[in-house]
Amino acid sequence: MTLEGSIAVDEKFRFTLASYLLVLGILANQTLVQSFFLGLLFSLIYIIINGVFLGHTLLEDQESSVKLIFGSFLFVTLSGFVGWLIFRVYRLDTIGVTLDLLICTTIASSLNKVMKRAND
Repeated sequence: MTLEGSIAVDEKFRFTLASYLLVLGILANQTLVQSFFLGLLFSLIYIIINGVFLGHTLLEDQESSVKLIFGSFLFVTLSGFVGWLIFRVYRLDTIGVTLDLLICTTIASSLNKVMKRAND
């Protein structure tokens, strides 16, 4: 099975857990380390995992690259919308961004699981 297939199936929630741990890594980088390259690495891996979740959910019959690009675009759009809601209700600081990432991860992983069960 390919890496994309492993992420899309996510039977034991390993990639969902990895996504949550990446959010903690991003938070730690924002508050403690403040490394550009570490933040870039964590963010890219985070977007790829969640992009695969959404891409596989919505475009099951397409090529892997199309699913990744569409899923990543959709995930960034979702994150922007959730971030806007958090900004309107609270404020978009470090905690707000972390909350945004946690909510978006939960939505992407849950949607992937629900659609997988519906297709089985």
